[in-house]
Amino acid sequence: MNVRGGEPVDRVSRERAARDLDRSFCVEAGAGTGKTSLLVERFLAIVESGRAPAEAIVAITFTEKAAGEMKVRIRREIERRLASGDAASPARAPLEAALDGIERSPVSTIHSFAASVLREHPVEAGIDPMFTQLDALEGSLFFDECWSDFLVERAEVHAEAIRRFVSFGGSVAQLPEMARALYARRGERSCEGIFAETSAAGGFDRPSGARARREIPPLDVEELGSAFLSRIERLRALARDNCADEGDRGFAAIEDLAREAERLSTFRGEDLERALLALEIPKPKGNKSNWRPPGSCAEQKGIFEELARMQADARRRGSDAVAAELDGLFDAFLLFADERKAEAGLLDFDDLLIRMRELCKRPGALETLRRRYRFILVDEFQDTDPLQAEIVWLLACGPDGSGGVPEGGRLFIVGDPKQSIYRFRRADVETYELVKERLAAGGGERISIVQNFRSVPGIVEWVNGTFSEVMQPPAEGRYQPRYEEIRAWRPGSGAPVIVFDLEMEEEKPSSGDVRRREGEAVARIVRDLVASGREVMDPVTRRMEPLSYRHVAIVYPGTTGIDSYEDPLRAEGIPYIVEGGKLYYTREEIRALAAAAWAIEDPYDPLALFGALRSPLFGASDEEIFLFTRAGGRLEYLDPGAAARVEFPDLAASFDVLRELHLSRNEKGPSRTLLALVNRTKFLELSLLRPHGDQRVANVRKAVAGARAFDASSGGFRRFARWFRDQEALAAEESESPMIEGDEDAVRLLTVHKAKGLQFPVVILANLVQARRAGPRIVVGPGGRLAFRIGDALETGDFEALAEKESLRAKAETVRLLYVAATRAGDLLVIPRVPKGSGYFDIVGGNLEPGRGPVAGRRLSEMPPLRGVERPFVRLEEPSGAERERHEALREEWRGRRLALIERASRASAFIAPSRLSHERAAEAEGPAAGAAPGPAIEPPRRAALFGEAFHRVMERAEGLGAPALLRLCAAVASELGVGADAAALERLASAALDSDLMKRAARAARSFREAPFILPVPGGFVQGRIDLLFEEDGRWTAADFKTDDIPAEAVEERLATYRPQAAVYALALERLGFQTSGELVLFFVRPLVARSVPVTEALVAEAETLIREAAAGRAP
Repeated sequence: MNVRGGEPVDRVSRERAARDLDRSFCVEAGAGTGKTSLLVERFLAIVESGRAPAEAIVAITFTEKAAGEMKVRIRREIERRLASGDAASPARAPLEAALDGIERSPVSTIHSFAASVLREHPVEAGIDPMFTQLDALEGSLFFDECWSDFLVERAEVHAEAIRRFVSFGGSVAQLPEMARALYARRGERSCEGIFAETSAAGGFDRPSGARARREIPPLDVEELGSAFLSRIERLRALARDNCADEGDRGFAAIEDLAREAERLSTFRGEDLERALLALEIPKPKGNKSNWRPPGSCAEQKGIFEELARMQADARRRGSDAVAAELDGLFDAFLLFADERKAEAGLLDFDDLLIRMRELCKRPGALETLRRRYRFILVDEFQDTDPLQAEIVWLLACGPDGSGGVPEGGRLFIVGDPKQSIYRFRRADVETYELVKERLAAGGGERISIVQNFRSVPGIVEWVNGTFSEVMQPPAEGRYQPRYEEIRAWRPGSGAPVIVFDLEMEEEKPSSGDVRRREGEAVARIVRDLVASGREVMDPVTRRMEPLSYRHVAIVYPGTTGIDSYEDPLRAEGIPYIVEGGKLYYTREEIRALAAAAWAIEDPYDPLALFGALRSPLFGASDEEIFLFTRAGGRLEYLDPGAAARVEFPDLAASFDVLRELHLSRNEKGPSRTLLALVNRTKFLELSLLRPHGDQRVANVRKAVAGARAFDASSGGFRRFARWFRDQEALAAEESESPMIEGDEDAVRLLTVHKAKGLQFPVVILANLVQARRAGPRIVVGPGGRLAFRIGDALETGDFEALAEKESLRAKAETVRLLYVAATRAGDLLVIPRVPKGSGYFDIVGGNLEPGRGPVAGRRLSEMPPLRGVERPFVRLEEPSGAERERHEALREEWRGRRLALIERASRASAFIAPSRLSHERAAEAEGPAAGAAPGPAIEPPRRAALFGEAFHRVMERAEGLGAPALLRLCAAVASELGVGADAAALERLASAALDSDLMKRAARAARSFREAPFILPVPGGFVQGRIDLLFEEDGRWTAADFKTDDIPAEAVEERLATYRPQAAVYALALERLGFQTSGELVLFFVRPLVARSVPVTEALVAEAETLIREAAAGRAP
């Protein structure tokens, strides 16, 4: 190993941090200093001392991968010490016990730790002990569905708040964005302000978990209107009496404002308020030489300025009033979401921490946890959010969190505030600084670890010189730490920092041009470095090795325009892997599948259909679609009009595919529907023929695999299609399907966030031309108070101050982001020079002069040009006639075997629905909904089935609803299933059914269930279904099934035989499941309101068994 001899400059500090178990520490460890190794050393020191077994030491890190690696490192070090005899006799026994107990040790993420604690203390936490933990995908889907349900069920209560918001210039589409922002920050309501800013009195003044109330001065609209009109009248007088030139710009501005203001006198109340806020007030104008006296020009300008101030103040007050009403809406939604999760036994990642924090509020529970967990070690503490910090502090200090301090060496936190880059996850460097101060004030100690083992001296010198200038604490606040220099351990000489001149001739090139030029330069650099034979230190073996592709990382702050870097690498044949990022959902093939999936789900969304048609899936041109619509065609594939099939056969074929997939989507589910779409359109073959075909095909296959996750969770196609559609808009994090395995020799392309915690011999900082993120339009302030700026008329009074605060912190984090990027490099750091004013580059560009210290310069013109990879065309010899026939016969034989194998593999255990046994006989007899308005062109049997499904959904949820609520429910269900025209008929039928004798019997029953699910194992598969109504009378159960057949009362007896197979299966299910039946099954024909009983006999049960055996064997029942 080519490293410097001797001891680290911070050896004493390292030993104290690892071995002094009587004191709590905050260890600030710079990049590359081995802070995780230090935490492992302290863990083992605690074990060897006998103060606590491994099971009593909580070691927290912030990714599952890091937690797993830490546990492996602890295990290996224990095994090494035991095997080498390093462990003295007193330490051997605890080490052996630790080796046995390491898998039970809470070495994990804080979320996993919280989950395990909550499952052990469900009563104290007030949760279901068998709760289901939602992952990120499931949590996002839950939010979307919960918000939709909330609007359906509770919108009427909050209709005025929504109306006011929209009338002031907002849109309904912006409400879920606001709700999501508050939902993501709801954990802060559980914080008690332990780490708040210290007030002058020495206390802590952070608001508690309750939402901060808005103090809104009343706005007298009529008085404001009068003030506006009086000042405008004064302006008109000044223009009339004092302006000598009607061409003066001030005169024209007054005339324009006066015309706009004429209608103000006709408004009252809220209409007047909206008109005043929307009034366009010109900026002050006018040439005083045109005014007599000249002072009148200054007066009219002053009035304009006063009007603007009055309007701005009114806008703030009006916006605050709207925001106060929205507070009630969002508070109700958060409560609604909590109730939904409690009913279903669900917790997401934030809920785990919220519940854990609430558990820690109970002194008895907290003391139990403190007795069990005697030491708390936290890695990467700069990535901690306030809620996580409070949990850690309480476990270390006890119930008096705000005034307590950790006793002895109970708390050990390791972090680097210079690497705090996760504000979007609410990780806050200010929290880190406050904990550090509190720990020091309570007898703990701050220790600095500065010896860097990763980078050569030149890189360390450049990093120190650059960031000591740009990373300094602000005059007010703690949002930027003071830079602390790191010290190099490795030897080295020369200039390992290279600034690369792109030699762009344009004075102000576009960002796209810079990226394309830079992408070419990066490919040249990589090829030249690998060909040079230069040696670098491999981060895994820690030996000097010839530089290879795997030693190179291209690191960038954002993924915008990343194609410009991939294309040259691909053209040169340089292997590479893109890790992480947000590219996947922006790829053409994925956007096409997402548009088509939503078009399949919603046949009445013309925009989705247009996007699907003109995508590579169907290949329609804009011209073809235009001519089709001009000829009278409709962008509705269920009924596109006669012109489609006659004059536009290609579009007609596309409509046929979409129609068939729409009608079968619920039966097939997400993955089979998506796979059918891909197969019917030959999308894999087409993708393979296009540029970067291998990657396109891999992405398509990944999409199908992702759909299978929805199959497994029974999410349904609609849920999948909506989620798939929204991912690009939400900028969801998802990497492309890798073409190269992670351990292969390939260049890595990754964002700074993905690179954090990693190291590479060569780092190329790319895409520094990317503009920094624009300021937010929605901010969540202290106490969970929402501030926003939307359009011209909506801006809360606190938005500007909060946005400025957010902007300062975002700029500070940008500096830390570049520090993280630069310190990933071990042997060589390459930074292409981009034009000034180019976002991120400006921060470090001042220290990149060639010849200055460790910086060397290279020019693009000095590098050999790209050669490209030659891909020869191979012409295959066509076989002779006999040989060709033999090949074709072999291929047909192979295809036959393959299809047979696929069919066998696809035939899993049969799931038999009772309704399917009667489906064919029932479907022929059913007709369209009675009294329904003409609907879309859905085949009558399909339309009847949808209406029947809608009725069943309504009956499941209708218990106890009044007439208005029932009508809203029917409208929502009918709309969701695409039979909105039948809503009135649905409401009439449901209302009559609810008033029937059967439903009254069920209401009086001791117990009753709607849509009771059951699953019954049978030879060859399972019977799975739902019993529409199941109720208990005098200890015996009666089952009922609703039938929506459009038949008169006199036809019921004849139709009864059609449903005998289904009744037989229900009888068998109730018998097998142990229900004591009343001896009857009721078939309730809801249109004629006729209920008929089917006696439950042994013959009926035997008939069911025969039907099921035949269905499981694949024969028609």
